[in-house]
Amino acid sequence: MRQFSSLVYILFCTVCIAQLDSSQTLSIERQIKEYSKKFDSLFIKSPEKAFDSMKEAMRLAQKSEHPYALAEASFQYGRYYLDKSMSDSASYYFNTADKKFREMDSLFKPKLIQYYLASVENLRANYAGALELIAKNLLLKADNRKDSLLKLRYINLNATVYSNLDDQKKVLKKD
Repeated sequence: MRQFSSLVYILFCTVCIAQLDSSQTLSIERQIKEYSKKFDSLFIKSPEKAFDSMKEAMRLAQKSEHPYALAEASFQYGRYYLDKSMSDSASYYFNTADKKFREMDSLFKPKLIQYYLASVENLRANYAGALELIAKNLLLKADNRKDSLLKLRYINLNATVYSNLDDQKKVLKKD
């Protein structure tokens, strides 16, 4: 009987620890989502304040090593660096986020990140690379409103890239 009660106690402790671990994981994910919302709300008005907020998120993500937290923080870092026209840093963080989201079998985020990577290529004046990424993603089926809106963003970026390409051709003709 004593062994049985010891076994029950150990089992109880194991379940409690597992639940605590699970609730901490959910808490970290919730916190990162809140940081992302804060980043989005601040980003247009004050990119520096938004970035300061994401620095906290990145610290939390690195400390916890939570896959979603690391992916989301990397994604937001990429957006910040793209906004600052720092294409190498943006590309690094977008690729990091893309890899992590794909490992989690995320469906939407990798498509969104590909849009931003195409924007990075446009910024670098690598129009062929941008158009290749855009073409590949325009073929994707739009299953819902989010996908449809993303597809519209791709169409708009496609027009921007062609406009930039025409401007480049005009400059070359003048020389």
